[in-house]
Amino acid sequence: MKAYSKLLSLVSITFCLIIFILFGMIKIDFSISDLGRHLTNGRLFLENHTIIRTNYYSYTEPDFPVVTHHWGSGIIFYLIYQIFGFNGISVFVSIISLLAFLFFYIVAIKRAGVSVASLIFISLLPLINVRTEPRPEIFSYLLAGFFYWILLKFKENKLSFKFLFFLPTFMIFWVNFHIYFFLGIVIIGAFLLEALILKRGRFGKYTLYLIFIFMLTHFAALINPFGFSGAVAPYKIFNNYGYKVLENQNVWYLEKIITNEPYFLIFKIMLVIFVLTYILGWYMRKEKLSLADLFLGGFFAVLSIMAIRNITIFALFALPIMAANISASFGKKILGKIQDMLSSTVAGFLIFIFLLTITGSLVKIFPKLAFFGIGLFPGENLSAEFFKKEGLKGPIFNNYDIGGYLIFHLFPKEKVFVDNRPEAYSVDFFQKVYIPMQNDEQVWKEMLRKYNFNTIYFQRWEQTEWSAQFLSRRINDPEWAPVFTDLYAIILVRRNKENAEVIKKFEIPKENFRLVPKNKH
Repeated sequence: MKAYSKLLSLVSITFCLIIFILFGMIKIDFSISDLGRHLTNGRLFLENHTIIRTNYYSYTEPDFPVVTHHWGSGIIFYLIYQIFGFNGISVFVSIISLLAFLFFYIVAIKRAGVSVASLIFISLLPLINVRTEPRPEIFSYLLAGFFYWILLKFKENKLSFKFLFFLPTFMIFWVNFHIYFFLGIVIIGAFLLEALILKRGRFGKYTLYLIFIFMLTHFAALINPFGFSGAVAPYKIFNNYGYKVLENQNVWYLEKIITNEPYFLIFKIMLVIFVLTYILGWYMRKEKLSLADLFLGGFFAVLSIMAIRNITIFALFALPIMAANISASFGKKILGKIQDMLSSTVAGFLIFIFLLTITGSLVKIFPKLAFFGIGLFPGENLSAEFFKKEGLKGPIFNNYDIGGYLIFHLFPKEKVFVDNRPEAYSVDFFQKVYIPMQNDEQVWKEMLRKYNFNTIYFQRWEQTEWSAQFLSRRINDPEWAPVFTDLYAIILVRRNKENAEVIKKFEIPKENFRLVPKNKH
């Protein structure tokens, strides 16, 4: 019987990992990704030992100061790109994501068994894999899981104090890889706060060790090229945000704009279930609940409610916390008695989900599954190749989303008008220049005189209310000629002697254009 249980558990774990990969390995949408800029950051550092400290890639506000808090990630991404290309980046991101997930999944298994942990995982899977693009935040998921695991083991007396020194050591990497490094301090702080409360002010060795590591980790955060400014960047970044970024909006706001997005509903359901497991655990066996988990669960739940970019980190922490709450509610003895029945059910359910996934039946519910694969979407670099082959020149007026793509392909020969870093531009730039010049023809003419644009280069699927109307006006503007368009980008050039040959060869009749839907996928 034990051998049968172990086999079922092994089957469940195996299919959980396979399903995690199937849902998470999605082709890179390079035209709207930050990845191009991160790769250029890495290239500049490795070639010139340059770390960007100003709005270096733009000609509009080139001296505007900026803290490049993710510069270290760019080095890693660029090294992988140099050796393995974009396919290698996809595989690398999947491996890091899988390792991050394993920290939380293993804890969940130890708390409630394979079956319960796997059921919770399947419920949270759409949220865990909300953000599948190569981003520096994958390092935050990995390091958050590592910090949590180390502190749990130390709390359980399974690791000695010396292992806590991994935390400030890895903080030195984290602060240079992604702005979410402050989560490491939050995680340590949750365990420290729990210790202070339970010790009722009496400082035992455990508490003193945590205080020491907590302070040491703060000092470690200062070890970055920007010093104190880099260490406080997470707390100040929204002080200079003149542009409303989709990932920083909440679910309730976005569901009014983006319809038929299933994970919005899944998020709300899982948030309610997450809270209910706490209520049940508190009612049944409140002495079994971890205060550190309570603090962390509440913190990440609030973050996920505030912005969709935090849904993944919430789901990762929800996995072991919900497992602990369920275990506290029913007890390991009860869960152990029904383990075999649960194991058979879960193993069968996971195999069923796997079969639905590989046959494409889940694509209707989760459209992203249709884009499973590695590397870039086909043809994403064609517009940049056209620009370079035909010798087009700036100044370029480009939209927000495609900035990172243009930085990768055209810098340093051409600089961008804007890119997808709101913190790298002044609030006035967005509120008085970038947005008004697409809404107001008078402002557009003023900026055209000021910057003397030669090319307009837009990502086709930007979901702003002004971009489609702006492009429609330019296509019908006799001063501009559309010369390239595909699924990802549109290029227009100004009618002048410099562009005459390109216009003669490639001009697209304006009758060929029509307004396109907002959602490509």
